Amino acid sequence: SMSSYALLIGATSFGETGLPKRSEGEANTRSVGQLLESLGIPPDNQMILTSTQSTRPGCESRLRRLCKSLQPTDTLWVYYVGYG
Repeated sequence: SMSSYALLIGATSFGETGLPKRSEGEANTRSVGQLLESLGIPPDNQMILTSTQSTRPGCESRLRRLCKSLQPTDTLWVYYVGYG
């Protein structure tokens, strides 16, 4: 059976740089999660990473775990907000 998943990343800062904190990233990411829920992706199928969870190691770990459970017919939505 086909399932849909989402990896939603709201990075609010960019490491130890002098770039300003993007505090709206967390709220925007949660809003996208609510939108995807209204489109049929349940919260249990959404991985929302913000603040201290949105580091490179945190994102890579969650993505590796997610990829182990995905099936060829599944859909994965990826959303990122923050400095690229």
